[in-house]
Amino acid sequence: MVRRRHELSIDPTLIEDGNHALHLYLASDDGDDDRNIARDGKPDCQSLGGPTGSYVGLGIYEANVDAADPKPTTTTLRLPQQTVSPGERVHFIVDVRSDTGSPRGFVQVLSDAFSIQAPVIDGHAELDVRTFFKGEYTARAIFSSDALWASSTSASVPLHVVAPARRRATAH
Repeated sequence: MVRRRHELSIDPTLIEDGNHALHLYLASDDGDDDRNIARDGKPDCQSLGGPTGSYVGLGIYEANVDAADPKPTTTTLRLPQQTVSPGERVHFIVDVRSDTGSPRGFVQVLSDAFSIQAPVIDGHAELDVRTFFKGEYTARAIFSSDALWASSTSASVPLHVVAPARRRATAH
């Protein structure tokens, strides 16, 4: 795909001033209909060159931005079957709740023996893993998001991996 000059822009930049106010700056040579600057791909003003000369002539825009705290979440890990044999599938159910909507992001279920990850969609995820060794484990779920939601960690849930019951053959 060939990009025409009027499609080029400079990455947005967020700057905090001395009063802790956030300012978002972005630049484009794509014109500005609101200010009667044509979308013709030509610089909007002339430059005499220099190290920043490539940016002169672009429309520079500023917006004030307010920082927002991530929305709090609560993560719950459920394990329908807490006692299994080595090699059996273990099914984890994770629910992430918030008073302000249905969180989206990722959850990681961790224990001493494994770490698995899955997407959280509308506050819910289900994960499966096969157990390896006999022993007592605890698992916990950690929710994270790069969007509006705060991270949260579930309480630990015990997992018991026990040897299968031995069966003896009897003669008939």
